Amino acid sequence: MQTQFVLLRSLLERTKHNQKRNQKHTQNHLLIVAALMAITMLFSACSNTKELKNNNLHSLQNHEPCYKIMQKAKSSQEKVDKKINNLTSKDLKNASDTWKKVAVQCNSRFAQGVVFSAQNIWKLANLNQTGNAETIKLAEQLELNSYKKIQDFADNNKNLYWNHDPLAKAAVAQDKLAFLLQTLAARDAKNVSLRQSDMTATISNTLMHFASNGSDLRQKVYEIPKQNLESVIAKDNATGKELPIVAIAYMDCAREELAALNQTIFPINKDGKINNDAIVSIENQDFIGVLADIVVSHIISAYSNGYPTDDSAIFEQ
Repeated sequence: MQTQFVLLRSLLERTKHNQKRNQKHTQNHLLIVAALMAITMLFSACSNTKELKNNNLHSLQNHEPCYKIMQKAKSSQEKVDKKINNLTSKDLKNASDTWKKVAVQCNSRFAQGVVFSAQNIWKLANLNQTGNAETIKLAEQLELNSYKKIQDFADNNKNLYWNHDPLAKAAVAQDKLAFLLQTLAARDAKNVSLRQSDMTATISNTLMHFASNGSDLRQKVYEIPKQNLESVIAKDNATGKELPIVAIAYMDCAREELAALNQTIFPINKDGKINNDAIVSIENQDFIGVLADIVVSHIISAYSNGYPTDDSAIFEQ
């Protein structure tokens, strides 16, 4: 990100230097700068939450209803951030629900909507100083809810498919998590069950079903260092901290899903051609909403198992 802005600044300085010499070249440089800025804004959507809040909303003005819901979400978040010590459950629930709508209605802002929705859910869970046992229970319930939602959706929409790449990559993230949960559950690790592993594996299979034609990137078996399994603690590459391995696994899964799904997800026919009839369908929005619920549940599970809850931790690589 920093490199991109250095490039932009360099181009701007070069443009000023050449302005007196050649007006036409100046205009060309400005067009290049404008294009780079647009690209930078698009791909910075999941760099960190501060940048997410400060993204230029003007670029959304021609994409209704995305612009309106972004404005509403930003307003609800400002209310939450200002009240801090006087927050109500209504404030937090409203913010969480509105950010989820951003994830569903704004193509390249899936990650932004999901992260803010999850963070407000977490704040709501801890509003009355809920103990760890209660937050674990909340995380498990959210996992179960998202599992039931995608299974119900699959049962009712067996002949719908979506573009392959984002769903195939999200399925890999689920597959990795399922393997680690299964391994930990077999070793009787705390707060991990075979049921969680089975649900996660089923979600992975369901995503691959919806991913239409294309390669299945899942390996089914993944390497886990023996010392980490024995201690159930590992060094998190993102934060540099020693954390419970299950917390790291949930957050790593969420990161991979956010990266995979933070793009336009569109329905296609089995032959790979765009399904124009389904693009504006309620089923399409419902499906993206289910995907958002799955990732939110993983973020909350990471938090409840001890992952740091500061804003930047989610997006560090």
